[in-house]
Amino acid sequence: MTVVRQYQMLAKPGQAAALAAVLGRAAALFGAEPGFREAELLQDIEEPEQFVFTHRWDSIERHQAATSHLPADFLADFGSALERIVQGRYLSAVAI
Repeated sequence: MTVVRQYQMLAKPGQAAALAAVLGRAAALFGAEPGFREAELLQDIEEPEQFVFTHRWDSIERHQAATSHLPADFLADFGSALERIVQGRYLSAVAI
């Protein structure tokens, strides 16, 4: 079963491009991790400081393992651009 990790995020004022770049870097870092499937970043058209970042994994445990050793410089850049995480959750696909 594929697991989707979804975050709704808000960039600091004037930091939307920086947050987008950092999240692109996160996707690249995740790409080297076992169990990673894909990532997608969506930006709100009317409020460009708002983002939805989703990434797919083989399991919750694979996601948690990957995030447990993100580099310190990445975390610093992420913290500099991020105002707050509005919501983070795990989702699974439902057949329709």
